[in-house]
Amino acid sequence: MGNSQPLEPQRENKRGSWLSFLLVGSLSLVILAALVVLTMGYVGLVIGIGAGIFAVAAFHYVVWGWWLSKIIREEEQAESADLAERSDWPQGRPRP
Repeated sequence: MGNSQPLEPQRENKRGSWLSFLLVGSLSLVILAALVVLTMGYVGLVIGIGAGIFAVAAFHYVVWGWWLSKIIREEEQAESADLAERSDWPQGRPRP
């Protein structure tokens, strides 16, 4: 209570100016123009090539990942069932 200094009026900070929007818009246009020049206008071709690479990767996953692992799993189950049916395996020894 002993210190009664008047409060200074707060200055309004003008942070949201049009300059920031102008700079971001200009930078976006420059980047877009650079991408068009680098691809020489063949953006559709670039997207098509990317989709083709994705399709090859998806085909590889389905054929070699899912289908082949299913076949290997079935073969392993058949081998373990074959070993279980053998009666010549010595008793008390663990089976592989």
